Amino acid sequence: GANRKGFVIARIFAAGLLMVSLAPAADWQERLAPSEPGPFPPPRPVRAKYEFGWSAFKGGEATAEFSNTPSGKLQLRVRGKTIGIVRGMWRMDSDAVSTTDAKTLRPVKLVQTEAYKDETRKTVLTFDEKGVARYRETTPPGPDPPKTKRFKHPNVFELQSAWLWVRSQPLKQKDVY
Repeated sequence: GANRKGFVIARIFAAGLLMVSLAPAADWQERLAPSEPGPFPPPRPVRAKYEFGWSAFKGGEATAEFSNTPSGKLQLRVRGKTIGIVRGMWRMDSDAVSTTDAKTLRPVKLVQTEAYKDETRKTVLTFDEKGVARYRETTPPGPDPPKTKRFKHPNVFELQSAWLWVRSQPLKQKDVY
């Protein structure tokens, strides 16, 4: 009787408290990011080279080139590969080209190719206002034919466009983005 009634009231109170605490979080997507890029221009073109490894032992290298294309796009191309003894154990070459619209800082396309000893994977991501489409093919082909998969979520970024977007936003001391 009374014990059960108290338990039910406590659960109703807890559920109400949970609903009240979650109510302000309902609009988190609208508060997440401004709808327009900030006033800061994109970075200047740059080329960087990286080496990966442990202490003096090198296992891989990569180059990254950021540039502006004649068609009004920002492009980041990253090429990497294993080297030395590591390459003998695990051969991997990669090439990725990410393209972002310079005016909106929204992603346009990402093409990534990974070549391993026995297989090559090519992935193409194409972005639009409704989300992103992913197409992946492998060589040699797998048992199933390649197909396009759709992720239906608006305003999706990829790594380069997200970095450019955040970089464009003005921040005051102690601001959080």
